[in-house]
Amino acid sequence: MRKEKLQYIFKMLLKIHKMVSQSGAAGKQNTTVSRRINLLALLQIFAEQSLANGASTNGIEQSFAAHIQVHPSMLSQIKSSRPISDKLAVQIETACKRPTGWLSQEHPHQKATPAEEAFVQLARQLWRSKNAKGKRELALVLKTMASEKID
Repeated sequence: MRKEKLQYIFKMLLKIHKMVSQSGAAGKQNTTVSRRINLLALLQIFAEQSLANGASTNGIEQSFAAHIQVHPSMLSQIKSSRPISDKLAVQIETACKRPTGWLSQEHPHQKATPAEEAFVQLARQLWRSKNAKGKRELALVLKTMASEKID
């Protein structure tokens, strides 16, 4: 079960990382990208809290959709391409107890979550326990996962 949770969190982190890197690190993010990145961060927080309370990884996104009062298919569209309107942004901010405008702001200095720290620690332990061949294999697995389409 722990491996399943870490894989889910890893996929979420990869998706956020790809969104940030695609938004153009040198320039200011536009509102659509900022809102999407922040929504994914809220989903990650929701998932971590749910997993910490013993929930299965199955149905977390549906639960989050219900929490922010949107249909699961709408959440799926928002995560990939649909812009978040001003009205929906306020709805999400209210449901997630964030101040108005929070979703539209950049939050570049967010500290690592406990789940991220646990993942990094686990990866570091695994890396250090392997010989050169094992390290190459581990790096290949991570690169392969990073290049996979993330749902």
